[in-house]
Amino acid sequence: MKIFSLKCPHCDESVGFVNAFQSKANRELVCPRCGQISNVLLKAKIADVLKVLAVLVGLIVVIFSLFLRYYIWGAGLIILLFLAFYLQVPRFIILKKKNGE
Repeated sequence: MKIFSLKCPHCDESVGFVNAFQSKANRELVCPRCGQISNVLLKAKIADVLKVLAVLVGLIVVIFSLFLRYYIWGAGLIILLFLAFYLQVPRFIILKKKNGE
């Protein structure tokens, strides 16, 4: 069972994790199998995830820099939070056929 499954709306071929991650910046994805172009949209839930991330980062900064004075551990936790977020970004991608097709 695949954990990540994003499919081309034209040919139903699975799109790889790296291709999906890169496609969010371009706002369109060219399918490696069929060559068709799809629009890339992001789910609205990503805003909620970003809010939670911002709150967690703020708490870590306050706790680790003001109270505990463990700056390296705090920075490491923040890096891990952002890494976890970026690994989840492709799950929020939706592929749609371009309007002209």
